Amino acid sequence: MNREFTWLALALGYLALQPLWDIVAGGLERRGGRLAPHLERVQTGVLLVYLLFVPYGALLLGVADARLMGLAPLDGWPTLAKGALVGLVGVLALAWTWGWSARVSFQHNSRRQALLEEWRALHTPLGWVPLLLQVLCLQSSWAFVRGAAIHALGLYNGVFAGLALTGIAWLLRPGRRASLLSAETCPSDLLLAGLALISALVFLFSENLWLSMAIHGLGLLAATSAAGRAYAESVA
Repeated sequence: MNREFTWLALALGYLALQPLWDIVAGGLERRGGRLAPHLERVQTGVLLVYLLFVPYGALLLGVADARLMGLAPLDGWPTLAKGALVGLVGVLALAWTWGWSARVSFQHNSRRQALLEEWRALHTPLGWVPLLLQVLCLQSSWAFVRGAAIHALGLYNGVFAGLALTGIAWLLRPGRRASLLSAETCPSDLLLAGLALISALVFLFSENLWLSMAIHGLGLLAATSAAGRAYAESVA
């Protein structure tokens, strides 16, 4: 099996493990036992190993290609400038959308602040650390799958195929579709989907993972701040 299909097969298996792990973790939680009180920490540790070290291990073994994952220096002018411009437009669109959504939601008698958990994290000492780690883990995972798709299909088709595969794997995870119907979790899920799309577009123009990470973090900050500010203005 040549390298491109080896990487693609590994990426597909990597995605398939996400819903399988959720099923196993859910079963352990229902059964209880000695592991139950520590299950959240175990899940966090497994997630870190899975999202960060599997892609890193694939790079070390020569299965994945650092260039196709976007691990290049920040010197790709003018493609870097194009990617940055696309990313900034996306960040502004996210900020406006979430500010408008928060105001409309309040006017329709919803007293819950959108993106409340993210807002609390940003306003808690060191609360930004888990958010930063989340950006790092997600971008590493997305880059691994996207790189495999690019290797097999080319840049344009690969970027959108990688995005689609990641989205399908997310929807197949237990409880994810139900979370889209929940007033508490739906905003975070929709923001994540928006950030994934913008990151994919940034990569399409820049082919640079570092820029995609920066835009992801900036978009998360802008959307959360805009939603919190609009909510505060509505309450006042």
